[in-house]
Amino acid sequence: MPSDTRNGARNIPRYWAVIPAAGGGTRMGSGRPKQYLQLRERALLEWSVAPFLQTEWIDGVVLVLARNDAEFARLAIARHPRIVVTVGGAARADSVRAGLDVVADRTGGFKEVYVLVHDAARPCLQTGDIERLCEDADDLHIISAALQDAILRPVDIVWEPSSRRVTLKLSRFCWECGGTRVMAAMQFGDVTAVKSRQLPRGPEQALELLALHFEPSDAPSGQVYMMFAGGGDLRIDVECLDVVLADLSDRWPAREKPSHPEVDDAVEPA
Repeated sequence: MPSDTRNGARNIPRYWAVIPAAGGGTRMGSGRPKQYLQLRERALLEWSVAPFLQTEWIDGVVLVLARNDAEFARLAIARHPRIVVTVGGAARADSVRAGLDVVADRTGGFKEVYVLVHDAARPCLQTGDIERLCEDADDLHIISAALQDAILRPVDIVWEPSSRRVTLKLSRFCWECGGTRVMAAMQFGDVTAVKSRQLPRGPEQALELLALHFEPSDAPSGQVYMMFAGGGDLRIDVECLDVVLADLSDRWPAREKPSHPEVDDAVEPA
């Protein structure tokens, strides 16, 4: 069992993308940076960025532009709320470093931060390619990040021993678009037991989810801990980690954005 659930928010890994786009395209001899060349009525840069914006567990995309860039502001994606722009350096390595510095500033209160670096003129990347990276990493970390501050009730947790599965219905706060919620469902398979600790007994009482954590035992089996505000938790014993998360509804405006003082105080204002 994790020893300190109070720091659950800080322990949730965050995921960002950095896209160096400061090159001048001199080798192509096209007269303009290659990332702004057109492909099917869109700039190569727009095609390159799109899969990251469509991947909900990526918190933000840092675009590293040339200091004298005059084209990006004309693109529709220039107004996307998850894009952060900074200025690059003389070499690609300098631009990547500039992007990483921005990510560090934005995630200073978190213990684990993962960054995907992609080229601005590589338009063939698909969302599925990024999702497969998720499979190669720690899936539950990504799901945990997507479900931070989700709201559910005890009655929304359904344990079916005969089917060996646990299904949960949640109101998920969409951190990736900052200011909306959506109804979602999460289901665990190959479940052998479910236990709760210090959770409210009232079936309609709201629970605020902080994080999910997997503790392996005799591989591939282990325990999934769902940690809630107030110190309670739900333990789900599984023979193997089989979990799926899906959004079920349209998004609606959230009444307020959740805050985490212990994290927010550690992050410099953007």
